[in-house]
Amino acid sequence: MEVTVRRTDGEYYYYYVEKSFLIIVRATTGSPPVMWGLGAFKGSLAVGEEMTAAPAFQIPEDAPTGTMQITVYVWSDWAVYGGYPLATPYVTYITVTD
Repeated sequence: MEVTVRRTDGEYYYYYVEKSFLIIVRATTGSPPVMWGLGAFKGSLAVGEEMTAAPAFQIPEDAPTGTMQITVYVWSDWAVYGGYPLATPYVTYITVTD
């Protein structure tokens, strides 16, 4: 799965200052959600820059077939290190088959 992020914040005088980010991709099924995959990618961008990353994870062989929710988070860093959300989470769905 590929994820593209673009930095749109900042004023003109911060244009060349890069800001770190963390992409977290989570695959879940059911209610309450059961996590079947987790991928992450760290990078940094200047204002106006864009990057495509592939935070990979493997769905286990014993995962149920059917619809799986994929949620993409963009944070400043991991929460344990004081990270905070930089964007609204994005949700999409995939179908898991045999």
